[in-house]
Amino acid sequence: MTQSDYFNTGQNRIDDGTTAAEGDINSVVDAVGAGFELLPDVDELNYNTTQYGVDSGAANAYAITLPHTPTSLTDAGLIVWKPANTNTSASVTADIGVGGAVNVMLQDGTAPYIGDLAADYFLSMRYNSTTMMFEIESITPSIVAAVAAASSASAGSGLLISANDTLLGYLNGKAIAGNANSIVAKTSDDTFVATDFIGMVFTENNDGGAETLTFAFGVKTITNTGASGAVNITLPAGVSGYEMEFEVTAAQYLKVTAVGSEVFTFKGADTAAAGYIRSNTVGTRWKIKFNGVKWTITNITGVLLYDQ
Repeated sequence: MTQSDYFNTGQNRIDDGTTAAEGDINSVVDAVGAGFELLPDVDELNYNTTQYGVDSGAANAYAITLPHTPTSLTDAGLIVWKPANTNTSASVTADIGVGGAVNVMLQDGTAPYIGDLAADYFLSMRYNSTTMMFEIESITPSIVAAVAAASSASAGSGLLISANDTLLGYLNGKAIAGNANSIVAKTSDDTFVATDFIGMVFTENNDGGAETLTFAFGVKTITNTGASGAVNITLPAGVSGYEMEFEVTAAQYLKVTAVGSEVFTFKGADTAAAGYIRSNTVGTRWKIKFNGVKWTITNITGVLLYDQ
């Protein structure tokens, strides 16, 4: 005899060769009915809404009622819902009736941007038992904004890098080297513009001078290969969707500084306003993403210091 979540055949079986009493038959019928009650409704199956929940919570602290509340949080469990209110914070939780309030994150493990959980727009997410968080699967407004920013970004709108005269890098996939003025047009005194860099490295001239190189949002990785002194990078004002990666390839400090009141954050710890992060340990690599409020640090490999 077998037992399932819907019906226990051993418990409800009438022995062979016996006359079933009315109470016995009714007990089996009741057990069958109780089993059917656990199954999705016909419309839920026909329209594939078995995992569609209704939100009755507040912004940033969502409470979702599913057609059938699960007995526990299960890895890869899918939830589809429409937030009743748009999130106003990067700190977001959802409660589906079991397990309490669970943090909601993007698929890379970073916090959602303000406005990512848009009121009255469908959102799908799955529970990750490793991180014990809900991961958003949907294309969020911050992703749309990032794509738009990357496609429309122009020179002068992005990252500011302070370095000395000589730089190395890759332009349109080809290695380049030499004085910055020989690589791209000099637009004004000590200002150079490039839009197609996919990586940058610097060497120190120790001439006491400094230039500012401005380039667009599409930059992916910045290194300090060949540097004989510290490389200092000042970020632009944060915009949702700005994301970049850094790697220390020379035993010199690669320092990244925020501007204004913006901070870096990692696992709940923030730098000071206009704080900085840096490392001179070769092999250290990290990624930052602006979540609408702070620069979130992710994917750290190696040793990374902040405000020291």
